[in-house]
Amino acid sequence: CGYTTMCIGKWHLGCQSPFLPTKHGFDRFFGIPYSDDMTPSKNNPHWPPLPLMRQEKVIEAPVDRDYLTKRYTEETIRFLTENKDRPFFLYLPHAMPGSTARPFASPAFQGKSKNGPYGDSVEELDWSTGEILAALKKLGLDQKTLVVWTSDNGAVRRNPPQGSNAPLKGWGYDTSEGAMRMPCVVRWPGKVPAGKVCDELCAMMDWLPTFAKLGGGEPPKDRIIDGHDIRPFLFGEPGAKSRYDKVGFFYYMMDQLQAVRAGPWKLYLPLEKKVMSLRRNQEKVPAALYDVRNDISETKEVSAEHPDVVARLIALADKAREDIGDLNRPGKGQRPAGHFENPKPQVLATLGDGGIVSAGALRLHPDNPHYFLWRGKPAVLITSAEHYGAVLNLDFDYVKYLDTLRRDGCNLTRTFTGGAYFEPEGAFKIARNTLAPAFGRFIAPWARSDQPSAADGGNKHDLTRWNDAYFARFRDFAAQAAQHGVVIEVNLFCPFYKDDQWRLSPLNIANNINGLGGVTRTNVYTLDRHAGLLAVQERMTRKFVEELRGFDNIYYEICNEPYFGGVTLDWQRRIADVITDAQKDHPNKKLIAQNIANKTAAVRDPHPAVSILNFHYTYPPVAVAQNFALNRVIGENETGFRGTRDEVYRAEAWDFIIAGGGLFNHLDYSFTVGHEDGTFAYPASQPGGGGVKFRRQLRVLRDFINRFDFVKMKPADSLVIAGQSDEVSVRVLAEPGRQYAVYVHNSPPSRWKDKTKLNTGDFQVNLALVAPAGDYRAEWIEPASGKVLLDEAKVHTGGALALGSPRYTQDIALRLTATARP
Repeated sequence: CGYTTMCIGKWHLGCQSPFLPTKHGFDRFFGIPYSDDMTPSKNNPHWPPLPLMRQEKVIEAPVDRDYLTKRYTEETIRFLTENKDRPFFLYLPHAMPGSTARPFASPAFQGKSKNGPYGDSVEELDWSTGEILAALKKLGLDQKTLVVWTSDNGAVRRNPPQGSNAPLKGWGYDTSEGAMRMPCVVRWPGKVPAGKVCDELCAMMDWLPTFAKLGGGEPPKDRIIDGHDIRPFLFGEPGAKSRYDKVGFFYYMMDQLQAVRAGPWKLYLPLEKKVMSLRRNQEKVPAALYDVRNDISETKEVSAEHPDVVARLIALADKAREDIGDLNRPGKGQRPAGHFENPKPQVLATLGDGGIVSAGALRLHPDNPHYFLWRGKPAVLITSAEHYGAVLNLDFDYVKYLDTLRRDGCNLTRTFTGGAYFEPEGAFKIARNTLAPAFGRFIAPWARSDQPSAADGGNKHDLTRWNDAYFARFRDFAAQAAQHGVVIEVNLFCPFYKDDQWRLSPLNIANNINGLGGVTRTNVYTLDRHAGLLAVQERMTRKFVEELRGFDNIYYEICNEPYFGGVTLDWQRRIADVITDAQKDHPNKKLIAQNIANKTAAVRDPHPAVSILNFHYTYPPVAVAQNFALNRVIGENETGFRGTRDEVYRAEAWDFIIAGGGLFNHLDYSFTVGHEDGTFAYPASQPGGGGVKFRRQLRVLRDFINRFDFVKMKPADSLVIAGQSDEVSVRVLAEPGRQYAVYVHNSPPSRWKDKTKLNTGDFQVNLALVAPAGDYRAEWIEPASGKVLLDEAKVHTGGALALGSPRYTQDIALRLTATARP
């Protein structure tokens, strides 16, 4: 009929190619191939990560379920926009509220409902429906589009409750009215009478023949179509009756026929072994008859008063059993289930030992190299992550840690290789330091020899042999991170700040059997005073490049803080050359980062292979402006030494990202051995902060920036012509005339009295922003919670656009976007 078709959402026929939507009438597919609760667990450890698919390929695994409703909505609006001038059919089976005990919702809706996560999820579905209807109106399609809104089953019995089926009896996943009777709302202005209620029995399978007829076609003639054309009900034809009144409607619990309905009568069949739940526990039950048209709550059982009705419905049931079967009884008309020989889970394409390769490998965005492109999408890397010991510390449970990062919306972690550096207990006054393994729990890339007395308590290292167990651990860490949607910064080397750190190093002559490393700590990373270590360092670099070649979520940092401990610039350039040469034939080349300075420095003559310029403790973010013209990602990949308060590091993160930074890593001391869920209550003496609350705040920033088409934006502080002062810091990232991200706080460096605190008070700011004439939407957001404090429309005639904020206590953000004129 010339319709373009798409399925967006949950397709519950599985991930094997013959059963995907594109093999069953849909031109396009974007969604998950089965239920959102079908993920790896203790009971099902071998299930693959939940895949998000486009067409027949996995594009993410696991998908972040918090964002499914939001992403489905955006994809829907994109489809409507692209096809506004041609006939279309869109099927949108949302994954939420889903099948888990804790439904998912995007951060903008988390905590919004008084009914917990379930209520939050429903709130977002309501928002989604409104956005789609608004898009239809904006595109001029709302008067000529049939919209059907319905559901698949009633609320499930859970504690705490998730919804209610009242006044209907029963719960989801059985054959009661509460499980099976669903609302169905239909909208088609001028075609479907508004405000009408139809009580005739219809079923989801009736939509297939109905849509076929409405589209000018016919249902297939080469097979039995179970549904019926329900156009008479849609158009309000007088006297229209349900076909099921005569032929019966049959209620199955999995493969068992349990009830029959015809007209007002519903009969629960007498069964010796009625399946009572998905676990297949069984009970003997008698026949029970209800008039569900007049007694929808099924409170009055009337089988004794109507034996003729019971007999008629049992006869219909017997006929159904003959045709489509019953428990342990195949029917004559029963069609075989789809079957696929030797099925394999749909996962991201693999290369090598668990690695992941795709067109989505991490790289600079071709349209704006200040940001990343990863797995086909623009990306800013924002995280609050552990102190770099996830692999080298054998006691650290990195799977639990990565679960926490994913849950909290973090997409980056930084890890040290351990080939040269780890820390003694108590270093930098860090309590429970993950970079300081317990005695005997350090694992290195180098194999151990049979000679005892290395400084860490184990045997000495052999710098000519690799430790296979170490690289197996690192590859698994990389694979797990890839599945969790987390990028790894692999830090190859680190200087030795003190002699007690050099005393532990495998490169120290006292800890290896090769007679190498007989130098002071300040000569280790040089081209001419290294005592044989340069060849070892180059060999280790090549080993990592080869071991991790298949992963799409890796980039290399040459050396942590090379401005300490005698690290020379020529040595850093040499390691960059080695990485470049080692991967010259790789299809999936990794980015290279260089750690430039604490605070800031202007980079002169950067190595051409270096794509990421990292800084530490970059407050204020002067480093971004100083180096923006180099067209590389500028990152702040370590924070700290400003106390432990959340708001200080929150402001540092917002300031840096809105200044144009593309990477932010907060050093989070709540991650320790035994607290890989990030709940360690660190002492006030810790050199930095972090924790559950802070990671939630950081997620607000990630969600804020991801709502923009940020690839088209650049720093634009100069657009602010009023409101910024010695008392107020205003940062702007903008695509002038279309979108503006603004961050305001009242603790500019000129007013710092205590760098460990953010100024707090009852603040309000009046900004004037140079912007073209047009209609704008201004959303003022609280960075600590993500709460929208004020959402208003602005009609601007040109020049200075006045923007008055609501009251705030520490900081506030503004999302200003152009809107189309009605």
